[in-house]
Amino acid sequence: MAIMQGDNYAIPFTIKYEDEGEQYITPSIVDRVEFTIGSLTKTYPEEITYDSSAEKWLFPITQNEAFNLEGGKPETAQIRVKFTSGDIIGTEVGFINIIESISKGVL
Repeated sequence: MAIMQGDNYAIPFTIKYEDEGEQYITPSIVDRVEFTIGSLTKTYPEEITYDSSAEKWLFPITQNEAFNLEGGKPETAQIRVKFTSGDIIGTEVGFINIIESISKGVL
């Protein structure tokens, strides 16, 4: 996955875990979800939303936030989930490439 500096949209992602088969993580079984890209962290239910029709979590990123990510290098992405049971499980989900924008203007 890649983000260009200055992008402004909601990044869709799915969370699954394997416990006697693959299961999607939905709001019905979590208290909080934390998603981090580099130094940018957002949480559910504060900033992250869930689209039940697409079964996707949505991580909104503003132009200014995207400009603050260092262009030309990949940023680590991590997710931590606090389940209604009280368990907290985190994982590294890989890297997101940050494409450097030639333009630095906010549209």
